[in-house]
Amino acid sequence: MELFLGIEGGGTNTRAVLAQADGQILGVGWGGPSNALFVGREAASKAIKQAISQALAQKRERLKCKVIAACIPGVNKELLQLTLKPLMEWEHLILCSDTLSALQAGLGPEGVGVVVSSGTGSFAIARNKKGDIAVVGGWGPLLGDEGSGYYIGLLGLKAIIHAADGIGPPTCLTRAIIERLGLTNPLELRRVAYSGVLDRKSIAELSQVVMVMAKEGDKAALSIIKKAAWWLVVMARAVVRKAGLENEIPVVFVGGVARERVIVEIFKRYLDKLLPGAVYTPPLFPIELGSLLLAYKEGGISLKESTLHQVKTTYSSILKSI
Repeated sequence: MELFLGIEGGGTNTRAVLAQADGQILGVGWGGPSNALFVGREAASKAIKQAISQALAQKRERLKCKVIAACIPGVNKELLQLTLKPLMEWEHLILCSDTLSALQAGLGPEGVGVVVSSGTGSFAIARNKKGDIAVVGGWGPLLGDEGSGYYIGLLGLKAIIHAADGIGPPTCLTRAIIERLGLTNPLELRRVAYSGVLDRKSIAELSQVVMVMAKEGDKAALSIIKKAAWWLVVMARAVVRKAGLENEIPVVFVGGVARERVIVEIFKRYLDKLLPGAVYTPPLFPIELGSLLLAYKEGGISLKESTLHQVKTTYSSILKSI
C-alpha cells in the first residue's frame, strides 16, 4: 500500500495529512506554529513532530511513505529530515512553497485563476492556461504582509495608541484588546510590545478582536478591515496582470482571515470595483490539503475525479470524528 504525507506549516499552526494513493485519508494531525524564521528551529521541529505523530496515531508499525511533501516557510531539508527520521521512512521528500500549496488546494491540480491567502501573512498566486505561475506578496511582516491577520492586529494596536495620544478617535478596540492581553491600560502596551510578549502570532491573533469590533460597528475597526480587504484585492489585481489572465477569472480567498464574513463581504465589493472580470469562487479543497495534492503529483498519481472526491469525503469524515 503506497502512502503519501502532506505537511502544511506556517505562522499559526501545522497540519499533517496521511493518505493512500486512492485518496483515502488515514490520519490527520495538528501542531503549533512551524515557520522557523519566526519561532526558531527547535519550536518548528516540535510542531512538525506533534502534527505527524497525531496523523500516525492509529498506525503501530513504522511506516514508509512514497512521497512526503512539506510546505513550511523557513524550514530547510536538513531540519525536516532530522525531524522525520525518528517517526517514519520515505522514498521521496520534497519541500514546497506555501504559495504552491494554496494554489493546489484553492484551484485544484490544473485550475486556472487566482488564490488570495490571508492568515498570519498574506500573498496572492495565479496560474494561467499555459500553466505559468505568478506570485505577489509573501514578503513577511517587516516588508509586507498587507491584509494579513498580522496587519489587521497591528493596525488594531495602532488605533489604540492613536486614541490614547489624541491623534485618532476613541475606539472600542481599546477596551477589547487591552482586556484580551490581560492589561489594565494602553500605556502597558509599550512594555509587552518590546519585551517579546507580543510576537507575530500574538499580534495576528488580535485580528479576531478587530473583526468582532467591526461587526459591532466600531468605526476604527471597520476602517482597518476595509484597508485589509483593499490590499488583498490590490494583490489579486497585480497577480492577474503578472500572469496575463483575462475574461472571467476565478478568485479564491483562503486563510484564517477569510473565515470571517465581515471581511469576505468587503473583499467581494472591492473585487467588483477593482477587478471587474473576477468571479469570487470558493476553494476546491481545504487549504491544508494542498501539500497532500503536491505529494500525489510528485508521486505520479493521476488525480482523477474519483480520487479527489475520496480525499474530500474521507477528510471531512475524519474531522467530524475528532
